[in-house]
Amino acid sequence: HLERIESRQPCPCTYDDWECDVAYETTNFPNGTFICTVTGIVPPDPPEHCPPGKPYYVSKGYRKIAGDLCQGGLNFDAIQKICPVASSTSASFTMTSSAASSSSSSSSSGGDVNPPSGGGGGGGSGAVVVVVIVLVVVFIIVGVVVVYKVESVRSRVMGAIDRIKAAAGGGGGRRHTGDHRYSSFLLGDDDTDDGGAI
Repeated sequence: HLERIESRQPCPCTYDDWECDVAYETTNFPNGTFICTVTGIVPPDPPEHCPPGKPYYVSKGYRKIAGDLCQGGLNFDAIQKICPVASSTSASFTMTSSAASSSSSSSSSGGDVNPPSGGGGGGGSGAVVVVVIVLVVVFIIVGVVVVYKVESVRSRVMGAIDRIKAAAGGGGGRRHTGDHRYSSFLLGDDDTDDGGAI
């Protein structure tokens, strides 16, 4: 007596085993193939509620027809990804960003809050440059004024010296003439006296 033994093996997947996923539209081609293009809202990547370290799946736009058991062949399976794990560095950055946003919102709401010290570096260096330029201009102006005054004083002093020299030269000549006349007068008197005596 012979018994018939049956064995079943899944067939390789083809386009006949797939269909477009939700939010995707099918575009068919004459050779029996098709593509799925986005026409709606797809889930965010990663999803809003994604436990750190847990896997989640991102659709390629295709899904197997319900009850299809094909294996291998044409593969349009969703891509498996892992939910991101928040490290201590990223957590610290998040907290810092939140604090900065809170401070910024407090300042914009009208509160008297001093700006962050980190943002004043550019303004401080700009103020230093302005102060240096102002000081240089002031020094130049002061130098010009001093030179002008020194030249003016020098010209006045030289003029005064010239006048003094001129006055001194004229007075010396007059004194010499007077002395000569005085000497002649004395000599004349002596000659007169001697002549009378003779």
